[in-house]
Amino acid sequence: MLPVPPRLTPKQRTFLDAWLPGAEFVRDRSWGLIGTTVLQLRCAGQDLIVKAGDDADTHIARELRAHREWLGPLHGRVPELVHADDEAKVLVTRYLPGVLVERDPAENHPDTYWQAGRLLARLHGQYAAVDDRYEARMRDRAWKHLAGPHSIDPDTEARLRAEIVSWPDGPA
Repeated sequence: MLPVPPRLTPKQRTFLDAWLPGAEFVRDRSWGLIGTTVLQLRCAGQDLIVKAGDDADTHIARELRAHREWLGPLHGRVPELVHADDEAKVLVTRYLPGVLVERDPAENHPDTYWQAGRLLARLHGQYAAVDDRYEARMRDRAWKHLAGPHSIDPDTEARLRAEIVSWPDGPA
């Protein structure tokens, strides 16, 4: 069995053992902000990334959908999906070297954002659809956040509420 952090479920470990026999643990790349475990492994001389969601996870399903339906045109610029199981909330991608731009010198370089914009334009250029309820959903979501506990000062909250009222109702 792969010697990795204990946050993986037995089902996730079973899939990884079957998919990546003899894999070696390289590094835990989890951020600890949500219940997603992110591990770098090496198998057959290749570096891979494992993402595994906990019981509350809702991100893995969206990421899998993105890999399967949207990321094809970005081949070579995004991690390539190698293995996945939706029910177990686990996926394996090829490792794509790089660094987070935050706190890196590239964070202040315009070319960083030009490159990101080109990739985003390719992604968004694939498909367009009209959503009649998008604006209403976003407004409802904003009202819900403001109705709950938050740390927005009263003056800013009043300006925000006035802004939300001005949002359009039409389709997006």
